[in-house]
Amino acid sequence: MANMCSFLLTRRGHNRVNAMLAFLAAGVVAQAQSTGPVEPAVQLDQVVVTSTLGRLQQEVVPSIGATTYVIGGGQIDSIAQGENAPFSQVLLRAPGVVQDSFGEDHVRGEHGSLQYRINGILLPEGLNGFGQELDTRLIDSVALTTGALPAQFGFRTAGIVDVTTKSGSKLAGGSAGVYGGSFDTLQPNFQYGSSAGNLDYYVSAAFKHTGLGIENPTDSRTALHDKSDQVRVFSYASYQVDPASRVSLLLNFSQADFQIPDTPGLTPRFTVANTM
Repeated sequence: MANMCSFLLTRRGHNRVNAMLAFLAAGVVAQAQSTGPVEPAVQLDQVVVTSTLGRLQQEVVPSIGATTYVIGGGQIDSIAQGENAPFSQVLLRAPGVVQDSFGEDHVRGEHGSLQYRINGILLPEGLNGFGQELDTRLIDSVALTTGALPAQFGFRTAGIVDVTTKSGSKLAGGSAGVYGGSFDTLQPNFQYGSSAGNLDYYVSAAFKHTGLGIENPTDSRTALHDKSDQVRVFSYASYQVDPASRVSLLLNFSQADFQIPDTPGLTPRFTVANTM
């Protein structure tokens, strides 16, 4: 009985091994038949992918969760005064922007919480009022980014004002002009730009005199003691090292003198050294 059981187990083991060998042999034959002759590999042409510096900057500054509103040169020309308008008036055309009596812009109700970029250069945190110092004439386009801003912009969370200036290659020469109007307004201006190889440079200078520097606090047409003289000089030079690298030099100078308008008929409430 024991010998018969051993024979049956051995017999079954041989049957399983034989079935497995037959299955593997059939698989090898089927694979050899399906493969057939080997075709030569297809040689693909070399593909080169390049990106401009502006595209790389957009990757560095993600706009996910934020809203960007762009004001181009055509829109600037269509507003009142055109390029002679203050920069705060240009930015005022963007949604969510309001202006106070001193001409300073506020975005989403914030005060002094704007970050400024010029041609991709992030300006220092200390330049709070730079928008008042920037001349509209040098702007090619300006973009206002608000919403969920990335942490890389620091503590300026109300919005990002990204200014793209005119380039010397597009200007290719100089221009000068004078703008004037009511309230003793006079604005002479000058700009010049050119390019040489990978070097591009642009310079702009403007002077403004007006008898209405700050919002009039009275209901009269002219305010008392409200003159203003403003000087703005801006220069920008850039050298394109390669498609992904650029060396830039940005210089800005501004000086603004504002008188504080008086309100006639008010009774003085304080005295200094017995003098009202």
